[in-house]
Amino acid sequence: MSESASQHRIEVESHGHVTVITLSNPPTHTMVAAEATELHEVLDQLEANASLRVLVLTGGGEGVFVRHYEVGELVASSERLQGDAPPPARAQSGGPDRGLRGVMLRLEAMDAITIAAINGSTMGGGLELALGCDFRLQRAGDYRLGLPETGVGILPGGGGTQRLARLLGVARALDLILHGEVYGPQRALELGVVNRVLPHENFMQHVMEFAQSLARRAPRAL
Repeated sequence: MSESASQHRIEVESHGHVTVITLSNPPTHTMVAAEATELHEVLDQLEANASLRVLVLTGGGEGVFVRHYEVGELVASSERLQGDAPPPARAQSGGPDRGLRGVMLRLEAMDAITIAAINGSTMGGGLELALGCDFRLQRAGDYRLGLPETGVGILPGGGGTQRLARLLGVARALDLILHGEVYGPQRALELGVVNRVLPHENFMQHVMEFAQSLARRAPRAL
């Protein structure tokens, strides 16, 4: 939808009652604050679209959904909190969260069904974003998923601790998070982290078939 010096961009495609958002931030394909802000702007428009029934999020990088949240920004945020810098204006005013955490809260609150089309590997904030969706469809292949933050001395800060516990149960989520376990698509399916593992070839075609089957159902029921 737009492109900045950091190369992040968001593309939005409408397919009748289904809309696909593609997230890109080459070459790393990490999530950055500016991209989260732009995603909020896209959601502002989509929430006003009464015909939207299914929203799909996918990654624009080959073999990458969202690699993780940009570590440099996390470090800078941590240093700011430990220092004397004033809190962000949002925190002072009590206004809405326009960061990644706020994106996930909005996805959960949407009337439309939300699908994370995980087209490759995703860790940390990327997996947390997927956990904020109603469905997670994983592409088959040699990919890795997980919340490995404890390995670098932090916790999943975007709601991953709560959402994974609700999804898998506290004991299993605690085990995965504290050990920072990283796993492949089949293990993710066995755990219940993803709903389906779809074929590697023509992955988005399979995703769209899944999405369109939902979009054809009665809007009131959805």
